[in-house]
Amino acid sequence: MSRTRPTLLAFRAHDDADLLAGMASIRASGSGWINIEPVIEEENVPPEPGPFAFLGDFVSWLGVMRRLQEYIVQANLKYRAADVVGLSIALA
Repeated sequence: MSRTRPTLLAFRAHDDADLLAGMASIRASGSGWINIEPVIEEENVPPEPGPFAFLGDFVSWLGVMRRLQEYIVQANLKYRAADVVGLSIALA
């Protein structure tokens, strides 16, 4: 059984002709598969959870954290609402 090297194909959602052609050739040959992995622009990657992320899980039913996170995102900041609340409680 011979193996071929994988082919890396970059495409955008609005320009997927190459992907569809690759899918058609695999279907026609009757063997192989396609793995699709999304590429996220660096500015769209969400920040990593902070040390007080457990507070967000603990009080998520309040809705306050969700609204606070919306304000933080609107202000284009990199903070997480759980970190802001945790630090505020620690300083109070």
